[in-house]
Amino acid sequence: MRKKKFFLTLGAALVFIFLVSGVETIREELGDQKLEKKLSLDKPRLEKSFEPFLKEENERDDICSCTEKVATLIDHILYRGSKNFIRRPVSKTIAKTMSLTALPICLLCDTAQYTAKGSFEGALILFTEEKGDKNRFEKHFSKVKRCLLGFAAFPTGIISADMVSQHFVVNHSGKKLVEPYGKLYSTKCLELYPRTHKDVAMILNEAKQSGKKATFAGALMSQGKQALPMDEEDLLIHFDALNQVTIDPASRIARVGAGALWSDVQAAANEHGLAVKVMQASNVFSIGGSLSINCHGWDHKAGTLKETVHSLLIVNGEGEIQRLFPEDELFDLVIGGLGGFGAILEAELALTQNIKMSYESVEMPAQEYLSYFQNQVMNNEKLGMHYFRLCFDPKQMFETGIALNYFEESSEGVISAIPFEPARGNTTERVELGIIRRLPKALPIAWQMERSGSLGTKKTDRNEAMTFHLRCIFNESTIDAEWLQEYFVPAHQLNDFISFLGDVLKKNDVPVYNASIRYVKQNESLGFSYAPHEDMFAIVLFFNQSLLPEEIQKSRLWIQSVIDYLIVHEGTYYLPYQNFATLEQFHSCYPEWEKIAEKKRQYDPHHLFTNGFYEEYVLGKNTLIADSNRSNFRSTFSDPLQRKWVEEFLNHVFMQLDQKKFMALVDDILTDSSVNDEDVYRILQQRLSEGSFSFLKKNKQALKSLSTLKEDLSDQMLKLMGKKTLRGYVEIGYPGRLCRPLKKKLDLKGPIYVINEGEQLADYVESGFPRPYNRFVYLNEYEPILHQDIPTESVDLVAMYIGLHHIPENKLESFVRSIHRILRPGGSFVLMDHDALSSKHKEMLFVIHSIFNVGTNVPLDEELREFRNFQSLANWESLLEKCGFARDSHPPLIRQGDATLNSLIRFTKKATTEEEFCAQIHADPEYVRDPIRTYLTAPEWHNVRLTQGYCKFIEDIPFYQFPWFTEIKNMWSVFGKSWKVARRHASFSEVLFSDCTLMNLFITIFNTVEYAIKGAISYPLSLIYTNESIEDARNIHLLVRTNTNLTEIDPRIRIEKECPESHLKHIILPRYMEMFHILLKLSNEDLTYVDIAGQKKIQ
Repeated sequence: MRKKKFFLTLGAALVFIFLVSGVETIREELGDQKLEKKLSLDKPRLEKSFEPFLKEENERDDICSCTEKVATLIDHILYRGSKNFIRRPVSKTIAKTMSLTALPICLLCDTAQYTAKGSFEGALILFTEEKGDKNRFEKHFSKVKRCLLGFAAFPTGIISADMVSQHFVVNHSGKKLVEPYGKLYSTKCLELYPRTHKDVAMILNEAKQSGKKATFAGALMSQGKQALPMDEEDLLIHFDALNQVTIDPASRIARVGAGALWSDVQAAANEHGLAVKVMQASNVFSIGGSLSINCHGWDHKAGTLKETVHSLLIVNGEGEIQRLFPEDELFDLVIGGLGGFGAILEAELALTQNIKMSYESVEMPAQEYLSYFQNQVMNNEKLGMHYFRLCFDPKQMFETGIALNYFEESSEGVISAIPFEPARGNTTERVELGIIRRLPKALPIAWQMERSGSLGTKKTDRNEAMTFHLRCIFNESTIDAEWLQEYFVPAHQLNDFISFLGDVLKKNDVPVYNASIRYVKQNESLGFSYAPHEDMFAIVLFFNQSLLPEEIQKSRLWIQSVIDYLIVHEGTYYLPYQNFATLEQFHSCYPEWEKIAEKKRQYDPHHLFTNGFYEEYVLGKNTLIADSNRSNFRSTFSDPLQRKWVEEFLNHVFMQLDQKKFMALVDDILTDSSVNDEDVYRILQQRLSEGSFSFLKKNKQALKSLSTLKEDLSDQMLKLMGKKTLRGYVEIGYPGRLCRPLKKKLDLKGPIYVINEGEQLADYVESGFPRPYNRFVYLNEYEPILHQDIPTESVDLVAMYIGLHHIPENKLESFVRSIHRILRPGGSFVLMDHDALSSKHKEMLFVIHSIFNVGTNVPLDEELREFRNFQSLANWESLLEKCGFARDSHPPLIRQGDATLNSLIRFTKKATTEEEFCAQIHADPEYVRDPIRTYLTAPEWHNVRLTQGYCKFIEDIPFYQFPWFTEIKNMWSVFGKSWKVARRHASFSEVLFSDCTLMNLFITIFNTVEYAIKGAISYPLSLIYTNESIEDARNIHLLVRTNTNLTEIDPRIRIEKECPESHLKHIILPRYMEMFHILLKLSNEDLTYVDIAGQKKIQ
């Protein structure tokens, strides 16, 4: 019996969790749809001078409408569910159910739809004079093919919910945001599309005059921040239209626009039997983008792209069009300058003959490759191109590999049959990649297939060999992306690095799809160079990356560990990819950065050219944490005042440790004069039980500390904010601790966001169940808050209780500006941070942070990585004022007994323009009326006027002659028209659940019922009482005594009979209100009523 009850209870709990998780998933999806809608409505402020360069929005025609919606929904559900281990099985169940039911139905519907459309288009082409569109015909049947393949494969959804749907997902945020290929970064900004060189110069001159900055984009295939502006008011200039390609066969020179793709250059050069010398592995990249990173390729003898450039045409920092040549200093800075020194307009590139080649391959252990290259490749004059493909089978990671050699057979150029690549890539390759994405265990099979395809010999030519198809990797899933990493080491470090990197990849379960080694010649440059001192070997990785926050953090850490290795072993990393390197790592790998920063100030004096890379690494600031050899513990515990501060912290703020025992424990550790802070932390981890309470008391103290914190901070927030309506709240650094207390004490409405390092089960202890917020946003190492997470000017209050002191200074300003962006004008930013006024206080803060970390079981490596930049409140105030905030007059609030001076202060987003001032006024809910109310006012007033009209009607006419049914029709007609107007400006649910709609529906329905009943009663009465039959009913007879001429008093009085002797008169009066007005007049005359309608008494 007990067992049965237990299983029933457990089952009920699981069902409850399933239902709650399902509701949470649906709620997030609806919330995201609202965010997308708001993003589409938010437009950056636009000067008229930029209007001609805006791009017209074009609908994509390569999607399958019905399938796309279901596939995108499956993708979103899986992504959300993966963030939370409770919701993960629920989301997978929902997604698999959809992939096995709704998805195949939609695939069949789209198959039928596009078959019909394609057949119609084909009939127009074949049987009518009117010409059909052949391209449209081919696209329709291409969709039919995709849908049929998807339908045939839909049962694989039982293995992975998005095995098929991943190929149909469409990311609509791309219409509203700039998102480079890696999907890690995105922003909203003013995007401009110039058509000529003069257009670019005009835009940059206007930007210089208006104080805006500019960033440049080609194919947006970069994975770092070099194509992203840091402020949404800045400009992103797209070079798509500058894609001209002109070939001079005699001099073998290609004049190429910055927006042209390498595929365009290859096609144009091929017509003349020519080929490019150096390009990236694939031809989907833009010329301008490749020049800005100074790429290298498979031709091991040609060097970098810069070696093939005859001249550059740019717009410089003064907004002037300028041609540069290799001897110019600026030429050296622009190529490989990542967009920091000028806008590249076009380049003159040296071409070579498209010669015939023979392909051969050699398989060997990876450790033998260096010797093979030096003996067989380096000085082989017949070898035109070469690279080494590494084994990516996880069981044999980087143990073996295949050398791919392309031998030149002649010196004459030929015209190649360059293989065509569809926009979405080869179907077979796309399907294979999709399987590997969802089934990493298939990687050994994938390697064997690639190995089989690579081994052997064949005849080819340079253009065909350099056409490496890559479009099959494109997918728009929010779940994952394909990332690149590239590292450079000198020859004597290559073998050790291959072994080290293979171990790192295996340890972190990185699903590598492709890995290769390429030779890069020394490249001396004034700008960023990855081979400045000697020839290097590049190791290129291509792998699948989950976009879940914890997986991104995992990759960040292993990439940083690789860079640490490179710093020690004379290597470096490639700059265009993810900005994961710390500032210290960047400085170590690229020590020339200071000279480059100085050159940038020289050539870009107005700071016109900027992007996320420059702001984070070159132009930002950095504050180092304390020297690791210095002992803050020793200096703090040897000072009586600082010891007292630590004791107060343990007694009043962090109550999980036994203050006396812990202080004694630290004193004992410090008796060893050789220990530094790292040693103290490690020993404290081992001996922490000596300074702690018992298990039960420790947890009791933790709950007490949490309860006190919530009570204190919510009271302080009430003092700072006052009791006023706040629409939208963001809590940074806490897992929703203050959401419920603030809801109770403040008039908090609208969406609630939590920005934290991750969601954990323990968060429910701190925030309660169910979670008290609408949306969780990953803190993401203090990257700026994304537009798709929190829209611009959408909240009234942001609170950051963990302070700004953990943010590296090169990220600090951009993060604060993103807080400024999400606040409405007049909104509040509440900051809690330490007022570090002296060096002693800073030492104590370092110690207290370490105590907190060791008490909450933070690993030593995390403790050592933690950034700490303690400053005074005056310093934070200065920074926030620079970012557009104004300090509130309320004095700082500090919790009782908090010796760290952790102060709560409030800042307000300043209105700097008339537009922002008006926006601030409009942000006041007491000032602004809901627009839905305006659109639905008509039915409200129609009902009022209808009631007034009925009252007026029955003053003169019997009620049964009122047009009841006509008025019912009019009521619903007015309501329907108002509904349509409201729906043009709001969603169905917003209009339906508006209080105005509910009120109008109630009154209209009530009036409809009332009027229908009265109409039903009135209809037979109106038939009975015709105009003639009711004539008497409209009049009333009176017998009065008077000597007055009644017709002169009111012409409506009709005298029927009279008796002159007794002055009696039989009169007839109209009834209803007319009678009332006539009797009022008669009351002033000498008149006596004998009877009315034969009655002596009336009521």
